[in-house]
Amino acid sequence: AVREGDASIIKVGLLYNNKRKSPVFRNAWFASLLYERGFREFPYNGFSISCKRYQKTLFGRQAFVIRGLMASRKSVDEQHLFDTGGIGTLRGYRINEYSGNRLMLFNIDYLFRGDVFGRLSSKLGQFVELIVFADAGWVNLVTKDANLLDGFDVLGASDIKLNIGSAVSLYRQLIRLNVSRRLDSDIDNWTLSVRFRREF
Repeated sequence: AVREGDASIIKVGLLYNNKRKSPVFRNAWFASLLYERGFREFPYNGFSISCKRYQKTLFGRQAFVIRGLMASRKSVDEQHLFDTGGIGTLRGYRINEYSGNRLMLFNIDYLFRGDVFGRLSSKLGQFVELIVFADAGWVNLVTKDANLLDGFDVLGASDIKLNIGSAVSLYRQLIRLNVSRRLDSDIDNWTLSVRFRREF
């Protein structure tokens, strides 16, 4: 359960973003380094490192978006834990299926950008887009007294949660339908989700 109490948080960091707001897809970088400090009844330290790349390919209009995230917090309170599962994290898993205070996350979206539906109709290709994606993530829960970098050393290949999927988006991903399958089970576990805003 969420522990109640008074809390204050200060966040400072560095940000680099050369992505332009434009309907034209352009190669771009987004990177951030963030430090956070909690005060009052919830004192803790934390950090996150995030990097994202928007990249066109040599095949038609196709492109991909790749994102990596590493984060840590010296807190075991539920409201400070990192949740994985669902849109924006592991899209083949249940919403907030896994939680911890150490996080590694990797997402990739491959955008066909009209090269598929555009063959059926040029107008259709302007509004409907096919996407394939994959997600990999890991969380771990360690004691709040542990160093911010402690807990990452136990990460093994078998601990990483994986899913693959495909999506159909409308109007430059303002509406997106995802179908995804998790890969850590022999059972066919499929997840269907709908998103009404941009993910990343």
